[in-house]
Amino acid sequence: MCEEILSVKDLKTYFNSRTSTFLGKSPSIRAVDGINLSINAGESFGLVGESGCGKSTTGRSILRLIQPTSGSINFAGRDVMTADKKSLRTLRREMQMIFQDPYSSLNPRMRVLDIVAEPLIVHRLAKPSEAATKAKKVLDHCGIPDGSVQRFPREFSGGQRQRIVIARALVTRPRFIVADEPVSALDVSIQAQILNLLQDLRDEYSLTYLFISHDLAIVRTVTNRIAVMYLGKIVEQADTSVFFSGPLHPYSRALLSSVPRETPDEDKKRIILTGNIPSAANPPKGCNFHTRCPLFTEKCKKIAPELIPVSKGHSVACHLALKSSK
Repeated sequence: MCEEILSVKDLKTYFNSRTSTFLGKSPSIRAVDGINLSINAGESFGLVGESGCGKSTTGRSILRLIQPTSGSINFAGRDVMTADKKSLRTLRREMQMIFQDPYSSLNPRMRVLDIVAEPLIVHRLAKPSEAATKAKKVLDHCGIPDGSVQRFPREFSGGQRQRIVIARALVTRPRFIVADEPVSALDVSIQAQILNLLQDLRDEYSLTYLFISHDLAIVRTVTNRIAVMYLGKIVEQADTSVFFSGPLHPYSRALLSSVPRETPDEDKKRIILTGNIPSAANPPKGCNFHTRCPLFTEKCKKIAPELIPVSKGHSVACHLALKSSK
């Protein structure tokens, strides 16, 4: 039986809106609205959905880079939500993040060697002289040769900068990494290199990934399980192979239909969603997706469906999918 390394229960992250209503009250933006996740050690767990659905906020909330509004986060038996400043610093040795934009996440005034060595010094894992040596080894492992480590981030290509970001995340020897769209800003040929690197590093360092992406084709190749988010909520969760063989939620089916066909002759009907995309500051009553769902009923307008298991390892939040599975 696999060991659970991360447990997230009823996580909510709300932001105050800058806009005001007629009465002067500012509605809260429900970026993450009560999600539950469980990730096993050594697993690569995919979190997918449209831009703006709350994926990145979920990853940052789990690491408490953004302070969640409520809920519980348990990492390796430790409570992340109630951790004080000292305990949180200790936790962050083991919980790291690969950011979406490698250029903006690197200090342009620091040389690459100093960027990667800095976490070792901050966490007191090595003296400055030792930190430089260890940083060089990790950079070399990630494809940045010794002769380049004294350069600044601007002197590297996008793919090389992403390798530097990965090296910085790895240097403290973490157990868990949130990879937030790690290849979305890269060319397709470079994407393959970075994905292969992440796969190799997972096996070598015994890493656990939360892999955030909007690209289902990529998620299919690098994850064991997958969760689909829509407007701050998880609407479907399943083993990756099970999900791609037959998604149950109408939103999941629409996402999957948008993936480019492997062969031109493949018979595949594209599902085009209509209707307005709701605001996270004013989500619709009932099911969040019913304003765009081609199959909605009156029940969908009134009652929000819960994420309920329909088979082993497969859960869905949809009244129609639950009814058809019985």
